Amino acid sequence: METPSDVPAWMMCEDIITRLKEELILEAIDILHTELETGRVDITGYVPLLQDKPEQIQKDMYIIKNLRMREAQILDQYIPMLESKEEKDPQKIQRMEDLKKFVISVRAISALMRFSDIAGDWAQDTGRCAGFADPEEIMIKTLNMDEARCEVLEMALLSSKFKKSEALSAQEMKMLKDALHKSTH
Repeated sequence: METPSDVPAWMMCEDIITRLKEELILEAIDILHTELETGRVDITGYVPLLQDKPEQIQKDMYIIKNLRMREAQILDQYIPMLESKEEKDPQKIQRMEDLKKFVISVRAISALMRFSDIAGDWAQDTGRCAGFADPEEIMIKTLNMDEARCEVLEMALLSSKFKKSEALSAQEMKMLKDALHKSTH
């Protein structure tokens, strides 16, 4: 993949991975908003805000951070309830279905945010490849540093939401697919 002559290849790679990271975070926020709209997550109270950041994003990230911190506790508390005997009462069945959706959402949000953390580290590592001129070579080298990066990239490349977002150009997507296939993981 060609880079514009005035943009170093490592910087282009960092930008691509940063956009991938941002899309992962936006997908987690979309799941959170769905949970808030359905009432499966209900937050009341004060959220400390910084003045230089968008208020809604700060609130969303605060809630996501707390869900991630409490993920194990949430799973320990609710998984046994989901594994209980068959229910016949329609209201209880509906509550169980809502609980299943909540647990799935907590797991999905946590996974997406874990992937965004991996992408953040990955983006930083591209800066260590300043001597390389080929972005695909940088992607291969940095993919090979951590197997989890391949998992993140595979998920993003297979995600229909990610494809619809148009966060990356077709040329960038092709370069990432090629790098993934050439990586050693």
